[in-house]
Amino acid sequence: MKTLQNNRMITEIISAALSIIIGLLLLIRPSATIDLAVAVLSLLLCGMGIFWLVRYLRTEPIAAAHSYDLAEALVALSLGITFFFKKGLFEAILPRIWGLVLMVGAFLILQSAIDFLRLKFRYWYIMLIGAGISMALGILAITTPAFLNNSLPIFIGVSLIVEGAIHITSTVFLHSVEKGRTATPPAASASPVAKATSSVSSPASAPSSSAKEADDERKDNPPASDGSGEKEP
Repeated sequence: MKTLQNNRMITEIISAALSIIIGLLLLIRPSATIDLAVAVLSLLLCGMGIFWLVRYLRTEPIAAAHSYDLAEALVALSLGITFFFKKGLFEAILPRIWGLVLMVGAFLILQSAIDFLRLKFRYWYIMLIGAGISMALGILAITTPAFLNNSLPIFIGVSLIVEGAIHITSTVFLHSVEKGRTATPPAASASPVAKATSSVSSPASAPSSSAKEADDERKDNPPASDGSGEKEP
């Protein structure tokens, strides 16, 4: 269990660090970074489309009829090829896509704020404010994307850096809380009073009930005499 938690923490920190790196690249080289992102996304979509297409062709007809591998493959290939040759189309819908990403990130930050509140973290409200800002910007990007036309790379870069820093902070804090709880020593198995009570009431210190009954029977029924002055043994 501890190994699983450590692996999860490392994965979340690495993903948050990559988010910060991409955000810095968008601030330093915005045009080149967006071109690279479009190319990588196009290749990923084409790769997924080819994978689903091959899986569909290698599946038995009856089993393939219960899946949507062919339709998913065609959609992924179409998007990948379109984005690769029509970069302007991707840039036109990117504000709305990023608005959805910001809204999902806002929900994640909101949960972190509530978790910190339940864990009695002092500055939980900072994440609540961050979640509100991210939600507002996401809604604005979806409803009125025109305001991002000239500053879209800067907007995305700053939001990536902020969200990456928030996720790293929350992950490290939660890990420290879990580590502190697991390091708490276990309670004592029994108190001295309980030990003394158990030793007094143990069978070794008290006479057995059968021995007491035999002794009482001898006192109530003494052995009879045979007239010779001697008592029967």
